[in-house]
Amino acid sequence: MMAATGRRYRPMRSLRWRLPALLVAAAALASCTSETPVSQSEPVSTRYLAFLLGSGPASEWNEVTTEIQTATERTKSECMRDRGFAYRPRPLSLRVVLGPELRTTDEEYVNRYGFGISTTPQTDGASAEDPNSTTYAGLTDEAQTAWNVAEYDCESTASGSVTENLDLDGANDLLGRIEALVQADSGFVTAQLDWKRCLSDAGYEFDGAGWADLVGSIADQWQLVDGDGSAAFTAKELVLARAAYDCASPMWVAQQSARKAALAQLDDELSLIVFG
Repeated sequence: MMAATGRRYRPMRSLRWRLPALLVAAAALASCTSETPVSQSEPVSTRYLAFLLGSGPASEWNEVTTEIQTATERTKSECMRDRGFAYRPRPLSLRVVLGPELRTTDEEYVNRYGFGISTTPQTDGASAEDPNSTTYAGLTDEAQTAWNVAEYDCESTASGSVTENLDLDGANDLLGRIEALVQADSGFVTAQLDWKRCLSDAGYEFDGAGWADLVGSIADQWQLVDGDGSAAFTAKELVLARAAYDCASPMWVAQQSARKAALAQLDDELSLIVFG
């Protein structure tokens, strides 16, 4: 049979690792920066949780993402070989786009990228060549179809396996319980109301209560902007993000205090690791 022609190999981006997207977004967007690093010897799930709770360096997210995606690609490669395909592990840059080593609430991030909605905070890095392109191009149409099916299945299997092995679902579950306690904390509720009042006094109103609600509303507005209005929208985003940041310091302090108390209540030993 003749090799297939004209069909280009399009490698899959990684599946999300079954994260509760809104919860993770709310936690990551509303995390003040802590100077307490979590030891690199701690499990990935602990360092993942620590980042989302605002503890440790901002670079932690890229480091954790790299570990997770590297493990997923390795597991996927083994699965593909078990299916009979000469699959070679792809470079990390073809699986995931890493962001700048700043938190979305760091002053430098806010000044440069606003909320990171209409701006482009991702680091592109050097483009890498997929090591499977030549092998894929040499397959027949039928074999290419079989490859595509196997790759989809192996990506899903690998993602689930790594999530389970690294206990990321357990970390997400604990994060949800922590955030529920934080949202009920009277000190945080008061600080959040003060933050929203501060923004209102500066001329900004939005539906919802917290930082993630504000970012969500800006993201929704961005979806309605055409190309001609993008520059003006970005300028407004940068000004609003700076105003939100300037009002937020007391809220971050109250939030972190509530998070520490919540984690200590749920898991005192883990609290000492995460917050010191």
